[in-house]
Amino acid sequence: MWSKIPSHCIAHALSDPTSTEFRTQCSSKELENSHDHEMSCTRCELLAKTEKSVMDELTKIIENSIPEEINDLKNLYDNLITAQLDVHNLMQHQLRAVHSELVRQQIVDGLKVGEALVTIDFSQKFLAMKHREQQSDYYAKRGMSCHVAHVLANISGYDTLVQHTYVHLLGNEAQVKFKIFEIFLIKNHFRLHQL
Repeated sequence: MWSKIPSHCIAHALSDPTSTEFRTQCSSKELENSHDHEMSCTRCELLAKTEKSVMDELTKIIENSIPEEINDLKNLYDNLITAQLDVHNLMQHQLRAVHSELVRQQIVDGLKVGEALVTIDFSQKFLAMKHREQQSDYYAKRGMSCHVAHVLANISGYDTLVQHTYVHLLGNEAQVKFKIFEIFLIKNHFRLHQL
């Protein structure tokens, strides 16, 4: 969770610089793992240098191109910017995923007898399948929404946890939060009871 490399430090990367409630000062002496971000990652630096080099070369090509090629090159430039944003968004997603897994593991490790961790989310849509279906046919298809609830519970006080998975097929409905409330509260498909 802590790193002297700013882009690898989860506490630093997930901090909000505009809100004190959601900010961690890694160099604060009050923290057990107090540290400064004085190191750098060679792979992160290489990525930044490569991005800059490619953008500089493409800018030179655009400046020296003939008018007929400018539109295609500008489209390529826009695609390159989009690709850079996608790479950085993936890096941020991976950092959030690592943090989420650390927090989930802390919760699971701290489950007392009678407590459970319930993870709920929509899954991919349940679709009728064709043999050797092309990817372009698979995506953009309408299908039954699929909602999954995974329960990890400590019912015995031993080191063994019990798990259950509940799957709800909802028909051709939008995957919105109101459907979750309907599943848990109105339809009462998932009954909460004393473990």
